[in-house]
Amino acid sequence: MEARSEVKGVWFATAKKYASEKFGPLAVADLIANVGPACAEVLTHGIASAWYPEEIFGEALAGIRHVLAGDDSALFVRVMEEATLVGVNRFISSLIGKANPAFVMRRVPAMWAHVRRGPAVVTVDATDAGAEVHYSQFPYFGDENYVYLTQGSLRALVAICQRTANVRIASHGRTHLSLAVTWSARGEASLPI
Repeated sequence: MEARSEVKGVWFATAKKYASEKFGPLAVADLIANVGPACAEVLTHGIASAWYPEEIFGEALAGIRHVLAGDDSALFVRVMEEATLVGVNRFISSLIGKANPAFVMRRVPAMWAHVRRGPAVVTVDATDAGAEVHYSQFPYFGDENYVYLTQGSLRALVAICQRTANVRIASHGRTHLSLAVTWSARGEASLPI
């Protein structure tokens, strides 16, 4: 039997908080109306410390992409980046903000393990110039929303370090994703995603 992947409820709580703050309560209602009953229940009454099936999270991502990003993939990456910034605790943000992006990228496997459990493997090769972040054994990368979520999340982690990120897909398949992440000082030109 294959190990089941689960997501911490904090993702759902953050998505709801972000949608409400950025788009208003009608957007939250629209999001809840555009997902199935199990996902709507978690978005409405989910517990941040509880674990929920990855499939429900995938449904939430699809709803967020449709409702908040109008099915626009570039906008969806930005929404995921902004939602990640909302989800990062202010204390953690203040600590990370004093670190360099390489230090933060090396912590991505621990961050992943804090909000997900299941068979996935995450590794990072980081230098002062950039990082390669590799995800494997995660059977949800066939859903492009997971790719966009990951790009946006990594961009947010670099942004917390007062840098602008360029996150490029190096390799991608149904169960794996490798991203090349580079950063520059804010205000310097950065390549699009």
